[in-house]
Amino acid sequence: MVEIVKYKRPRQIRVKEIERLKLENFVVDESGKRPVAISVVMPTFNKKNKEYNRTVANIINTLGNLIDNGVIDEVVIAEGSREEDGTPDSEFMEFLLATAISYCRTFEREVDFIRSMPEGKQKALQGRYDFSFRILNQVDEELHDIYLK
Repeated sequence: MVEIVKYKRPRQIRVKEIERLKLENFVVDESGKRPVAISVVMPTFNKKNKEYNRTVANIINTLGNLIDNGVIDEVVIAEGSREEDGTPDSEFMEFLLATAISYCRTFEREVDFIRSMPEGKQKALQGRYDFSFRILNQVDEELHDIYLK
């Protein structure tokens, strides 16, 4: 016998509700009590498609607003695009970075602050700063082909 279950749209969580939950709850570990940090992971693969890129830009815009309002703390973009020769698609990563800078005031200020420091770029390349947007390139080259099929 087959049971038919009606789809119920999940209750949408409101920004104010997330803010309240973040202020009321804490993480407790061996270092003590600290606030909850919310990270969003966003996988991307350059499909060389304008509609896809526009959608990615809209998502980054929404996530940037959530960072600016303190709802989420960071966005990790798991980027898996490859060039035909198998190297990471640096042009698409530059597009993602430029989009994040233009749509997130917090990230733009972080980048400007680092640029204003004489040794800022070098320390940023060494991973000494925590930015609100991060782009991590996927190591596995085959993921690009798998996700585009």
